[in-house]
Amino acid sequence: FVVIDEPVIPYVSTVGLNDIIEEIKIDLFPNPTADQLNFQIASTHTSSTYVGTIYNKWGKIVDEGEVIPGKMYSYNASVLANGTYFLKIKTPENIYTYKFVVAK
Repeated sequence: FVVIDEPVIPYVSTVGLNDIIEEIKIDLFPNPTADQLNFQIASTHTSSTYVGTIYNKWGKIVDEGEVIPGKMYSYNASVLANGTYFLKIKTPENIYTYKFVVAK
């Protein structure tokens, strides 16, 4: 993944006075894409490092790397064949999956 340094404002959700649950929001664009796929993570845990994994529709890992909330990432999707792919973000508490399409 290529890092593009642009700030992201994290979204914080509180359940009670002392309870903060992990929330992440991912902007994934353009979707569908032909060349560059950009994504940005906003999280309540801005100091955490997560694992980002791209899978094809058969569940095979295409690429994997560390992702940090608050940074913009760019992935060279032009090396992928046309089809449906999934970006999974694994945090200490959850796994979030986002679908994207490569169409050239």
